[in-house]
Amino acid sequence: MSPIAPRTAFLLNVGGGQWYKNRPGLLRIFHALKTAHGYTGRLVMVGKPLAGADAALAEQLGVAGEIEAPRHVSNEQLAALYSLADGLVFPSFEEGFGWPSLEAQACGCRVFTSNRLPMTEVGGDGAVYFDPTDPAGAAATIARALHETPVLNERGLANARRFTTVAMVDAYLDLYRRAAQE
Repeated sequence: MSPIAPRTAFLLNVGGGQWYKNRPGLLRIFHALKTAHGYTGRLVMVGKPLAGADAALAEQLGVAGEIEAPRHVSNEQLAALYSLADGLVFPSFEEGFGWPSLEAQACGCRVFTSNRLPMTEVGGDGAVYFDPTDPAGAAATIARALHETPVLNERGLANARRFTTVAMVDAYLDLYRRAAQE
């Protein structure tokens, strides 16, 4: 992973280039944050680098030079990125679970994500939700929430505790007990 300059403000995105990850929406949100809301940080994208139409859109919007795409990020480096980021921006249209939101919360990182299931279930009351089809509205929501650091971080940490290994095992045991009774 290439180093990110110390004390550099940044928003983080974690995910691949699949259509449902909504990279065009992410780029438009980032552009609106920069131009309409004065966000001065960068965008760090962990996962596959931008390519094709997404790379062209970043150029067209004038944000390509504000994006970093570290390669080969270890789990420890990812945890550090979550811990240092201004927030995770996760504008997915759909997910199987939405692990990045939970990982971010467990590291004390604010989560800005889609107002759709399962993101709303996983993020609980520790995330800020927006319509992923409305980049300008999403940027306005994120810009307002960037000032709610302590409350949002505390809610996110509390929410992440719902997903402990012990809680998962207890839920499976409860499910097995109910199934055996039927």
